[in-house]
Amino acid sequence: ILTNATGGLRPEHRPGDLVLINDHLNLTGINPLRGQLPAEWGPRFPDMTGAYDPALRGLAHRVADELGVPLSDGVYAGLAGPTYETPAEVRMAGILGGDLVGMSTTLETVAAREAGVGVLAAVSARARAEQRTDPRGARRLRLWRGPLGRGMFWLARLGLRRPPYVATILGRLQTPA
Repeated sequence: ILTNATGGLRPEHRPGDLVLINDHLNLTGINPLRGQLPAEWGPRFPDMTGAYDPALRGLAHRVADELGVPLSDGVYAGLAGPTYETPAEVRMAGILGGDLVGMSTTLETVAAREAGVGVLAAVSARARAEQRTDPRGARRLRLWRGPLGRGMFWLARLGLRRPPYVATILGRLQTPA
């Protein structure tokens, strides 16, 4: 289970909304599978068409519904960082089909899928991506204290309240449907 705080590209994603990643665009320019890898690590060219496990996403939606937590789906555009995106990169990610943009998750997902691990990624949309930066850094600080707090509240509720979100999902994975 992967989590992060990310920039939103869709107008309906408000800061703090929780979104499940259903696909990604690897715009980092790198791939963790390059180079010599031991054969026992997994297939050299893993199939990424189901990188974000549909069964896990379905289960996550059912548990979120039971807890009354709003949850949507989106495509994550991963860039290399470590800087926030430029306005042109934000426009590009949207044109290419991204709903969210950030600096993590894509490479971790590729590595996990190569190892045969199912991936569920839930992210908190921090802010509209084009509004994330401020030369003084004040906007980022306000987001951590304000709208991001709503997303962190939902993540905490999903993870810590009864029934615990992650524990519920894991428990259901261990029992036949």
